[in-house]
Amino acid sequence: PAHIGAPRSGLSRETVVVGERERRRNRLHLLTSRGPRDTGKVMALSDDYIELSRLAADFREAVLASQRAGIDADPEAQLTTPIDVLVTRLAERAEIGKLRMIREQQLQGSRPDFGVLRDGRFCGWVELKKPDTAIDDPSTWTGHNGRQWVRLSELDNLLLTNGRELRLFRLGEATGDPAALPYGPGAWDPSAAVRLLRQFAEGRVMPIRAVGTLARRLAPLARDLRDRILYQ
Repeated sequence: PAHIGAPRSGLSRETVVVGERERRRNRLHLLTSRGPRDTGKVMALSDDYIELSRLAADFREAVLASQRAGIDADPEAQLTTPIDVLVTRLAERAEIGKLRMIREQQLQGSRPDFGVLRDGRFCGWVELKKPDTAIDDPSTWTGHNGRQWVRLSELDNLLLTNGRELRLFRLGEATGDPAALPYGPGAWDPSAAVRLLRQFAEGRVMPIRAVGTLARRLAPLARDLRDRILYQ
């Protein structure tokens, strides 16, 4: 804005710059913490709406590219890069922190698809499922997915997504509300996704108050260490 370069009467240049930063932070805070109605009022008057619309369009185009081209590709694999880009850019835009998604090595189906760092510190995992997989209650899964969930349910901070929505699970229990992703046509309200990402990124390890809980929490870590040694 022009007034940043030429301070108004009675205000120092530093005060004006800080004020501009604070206004932008407030817009993003509204995006992350308010309901869809309040979010729309702010976004309609800001560049945030345009940028998030582009982010949604890019995601939609990427996940549907193979389908539109008539290529018989693995639906789950097609989510890898789009989910990475959407999650990291949305987190950065909402000032959640710098998220880095690290693709995990698959060892007999026992590991999630991504490990996630927030500002350089590990904060949790992300697991991808193909778009036609229901993720509201993974305990009902059968076959390969069912066997995998036995291990995934032991993780204390897991984002599960099928490209259509995000769900947060802690020790097998759903936490927070599901968040829609811009998979299909139409406008996308990112507020629920931002709230869920914030819950995920700011997750804290649940306290251990019993020996049985300690054993259950150590079990997946011990298996992970074993797999790394056996398959390195």
